[in-house]
Amino acid sequence: MARDLCMERTPTALNATAASDDELVQRFYAHAHADPEALETLLARHADISFRVALRMTGNAADAEEIVQRAFLEVVQGKNRFAQASAFRTWLVGIVVNTARMWAREERRRKQREEIAVQMREQTVVEPQEGHAVLQKAAVDMVRDLPEHYRLPVWMHYFEGLTFREIAGVLEQPEGTIRSQASRGLDALRQQLVTAGYAAPAAVLPGLLAAAPLEAAPQVLVASLKTLVGKGALSAGASATAGTAGTAASSKGSVFLGSLALKGAVGLVAAAAIAGGAMLVGGSDGPKPPDAKVQTVQEPPPQPPAAPVAGPQTPVSGPQAKGWRGDWTGRWPDATPPTVWGRFNKIIDDHRCQSAKPKGAKPENDEALTHGQLLEWLVAGPFDVKDSTKELDEAYINETEVQPNTGEKAGEAEWKAWTGTGVKMATLNNYGHVGVSFTRLFGQVQNKAAYAHTYVYSPAGGAFRLRFSTNQSTRVWCNGQLVSTRITTVQHIPQVVDVTLKPGWNRLLVKSAWGSGKADGEWSAWKFAVYLEQKDKPQYETKNIVWTVPLPSSSIAAPLIMGDRIFVTSDPYFVACFSKSDGKCQWIHSMTSFEMFTEEEKKGIPDCDAKAKPVLAEMAAALDAYQKGSGTKLLEAAEKKVSALVKESDPSRAERLNAWEQSQPGWTNTPCSDGKRLYVWCQTGAAACYEFDGKLVWSRQEIFPGDRHHGYSISPVLIGGKFISMQNEMRAYDAETGKTAWTVKGVTLAWGSLVPVKAAGQDAVLSTEGTLVNVADGKVLWGPAKLGSSIVSTPVTNGGDIFFGHYSGKDISAFKLPSSAGEDVKQVWSASGAKVEVGAGWAGGTSGSPIYYDGLLYQVTMTGVLICRDASTGALVYAQELNCAPQMGYVGTPGMSASLSMAGKYIYATDNTFVTIVFEPGRTFKQVAKNVIQMEGEGQVWSYPVFDGSRMYYRAPRNLYCIGEK
Repeated sequence: MARDLCMERTPTALNATAASDDELVQRFYAHAHADPEALETLLARHADISFRVALRMTGNAADAEEIVQRAFLEVVQGKNRFAQASAFRTWLVGIVVNTARMWAREERRRKQREEIAVQMREQTVVEPQEGHAVLQKAAVDMVRDLPEHYRLPVWMHYFEGLTFREIAGVLEQPEGTIRSQASRGLDALRQQLVTAGYAAPAAVLPGLLAAAPLEAAPQVLVASLKTLVGKGALSAGASATAGTAGTAASSKGSVFLGSLALKGAVGLVAAAAIAGGAMLVGGSDGPKPPDAKVQTVQEPPPQPPAAPVAGPQTPVSGPQAKGWRGDWTGRWPDATPPTVWGRFNKIIDDHRCQSAKPKGAKPENDEALTHGQLLEWLVAGPFDVKDSTKELDEAYINETEVQPNTGEKAGEAEWKAWTGTGVKMATLNNYGHVGVSFTRLFGQVQNKAAYAHTYVYSPAGGAFRLRFSTNQSTRVWCNGQLVSTRITTVQHIPQVVDVTLKPGWNRLLVKSAWGSGKADGEWSAWKFAVYLEQKDKPQYETKNIVWTVPLPSSSIAAPLIMGDRIFVTSDPYFVACFSKSDGKCQWIHSMTSFEMFTEEEKKGIPDCDAKAKPVLAEMAAALDAYQKGSGTKLLEAAEKKVSALVKESDPSRAERLNAWEQSQPGWTNTPCSDGKRLYVWCQTGAAACYEFDGKLVWSRQEIFPGDRHHGYSISPVLIGGKFISMQNEMRAYDAETGKTAWTVKGVTLAWGSLVPVKAAGQDAVLSTEGTLVNVADGKVLWGPAKLGSSIVSTPVTNGGDIFFGHYSGKDISAFKLPSSAGEDVKQVWSASGAKVEVGAGWAGGTSGSPIYYDGLLYQVTMTGVLICRDASTGALVYAQELNCAPQMGYVGTPGMSASLSMAGKYIYATDNTFVTIVFEPGRTFKQVAKNVIQMEGEGQVWSYPVFDGSRMYYRAPRNLYCIGEK
């Protein structure tokens, strides 16, 4: 291959103050009249990499020049749309790749390339030699002999420096596939070198390629850019297509290229005339312009409309979320949702609290109270309790007059500052809402009492409530007045105390006593939390909340978006379809035992039909009322009657659906779809397939063996024509008929969802605890992985590796999937989360699933600590306390259990109080935004957001939220 013009891999020769790509794009497309100099600079800046990519695909410099010109002409004509979801360079290189592929389909050019390739191979006989420079040149030359699916990833990553994510965007393939192809391509290149007699150590080869000199785009090609994008070309093109030229528009970071509407061969001929009367080819020796038929640029095919509500057989077009976490990775690369939204209680947000005695009339701290939680305190103690029956009666300080400051004496103790956050509770290794932890301050003590004091600033004063969560006897004073003689949280239900705040500063004193029990376990610790709330009905202000609709009932299941619909399941057996545009309910069904049982199965239940008929009629009426917007009260009443009917008619099932288990989230799970139908599974044993218009295709109702503490949360998968669910067994149903295809018994049950993967080229499904099952026949290929107990976090894969998180937080492990038959799954690394310390202690365990992106693995602990690791080694990159407020409750309600999600270029982390932190991926933490949705009585949030274009959808226990810029 000829290498006339070479350059070292350095940035384009622009001065240090040169405008960025984003700035140039904005300049060119921000107004109806574009700035051609900006586009000229953009194209010139990326001409070299565009030329080299085309050269790698064709093996011929002249062909590469023409391909680049065609691609650039498409940009000038507005044939493609750039929405800034990726970098301009990535987008441009993608156009070059697609143009080259179209070129390859032309028979004449293909024959020319084959002839040239034969000639080049005959002329490029290199004798085996040693030496760094010679090895480098041989390696560069041999890249052209790699198959294209290896050649492009190797060239783009190791030579051009593109990330695997960028290459995945260019080639429109999964990032894991690109990583695998690049790795295998590098292995194939090394083998070629060894065969040719070169010593090519694997560790040296990547650096050798990265330092190789590269070809620059021919000067004649670069020089032609000015003519191509000149003002004359644009104005002439616009006048030639008057009335049809699109107008470029910019809207808050999203830029759309207006179409110049030069159609087919006529458009190209017109563009050639505008550019100087001839096609812009690289010099007189380049190929002559092909005929009009070859030159015709195909218009993008029209996209079929989204499936109508009434069209059960209409498939959904375009990239769609398929199931759990979208496509089971948690990434939506094309989404462009807002980073700022919220619902705010303005009155509570204007209040402040601080531990230090106020120095003036206004607070020194301008940090708003997250959900009204009071976190800044002075703490004094511990004091010996002389009489455990009167532990709150003895005064150790002047309880009505005290106005403490840091360092002042409190009897025999001293007032010490304490800042309570949702994260600090991780240092306790225990559950419970934490504002102040006496256990953390004083250790494992018994028969002790202590005080906590804070100053609360209220702009206007008024009637408020204090919502307490504590596991020990507590007494409260407000401005020296005793407002509660004893508070003890019963069964994790917070207690409410009415208070009257005066305008300005207020004093809040809390006294707590610990008896003879131990406070060293996960189930008990000496602690409390307190939240300030309005006594009257609160008034909220909203930002970027498009619509909100009430849901039938609570669940941890996430929404599923298909076309213009959103499908949501709710505990214990509801499935509903909503309109994506306005949230209106299109249909809702219940999946009760009586509706799911076959006629044969009903015969085994005495008087089944007679008993069920009136109850199901009431349920049908309640569903109809809900669809018409009457709320959920009728559904709740009907559900109680159905539960009673189950208990009477099916005792074995009723035993499984006992009251305690129903209090745990996870009876229904995230549904999945193949783009044509909806598949639903709920852990009562019901499985069903629906058309998108709500018509039932098939249903099954089965009782799985065994029971599971803390409920069920395993979402199903749809892969290889099988709909696969799991409780204490893994079971596959034929997706078309619902008939059982196979059952795998003895699979260790965890709480995380199933994941579809490729193993040795075969469809397989992976369980949370590491059992890999062949989809075709149900054969166990590997596992379980022996990861330990309490596996909650669903594993995530990048296409070649599997990453398992652990609920206990002690470990996170990486395994490699087999790439060919006969290989086994192999552990790559295991890292100890117990060694990650943030602030004063351990970061805590994980419940939500991690995100893999660009070689890094992100996971967030239940207490709000973000941990970033190198995905190839498991080495800790950083650990960061997120500025959120997770409420650690009973074991079924960990503080941050929602899995991480990534939309576009940002990652979203949501805690159970509906606080979402938006941050940038990378080796250092950079917060983009903090968003809070306040709504009294909403309950704790377990579900991750899903994304669709410029909108995102959150499922809270009581409501479904649509968020988008307004």
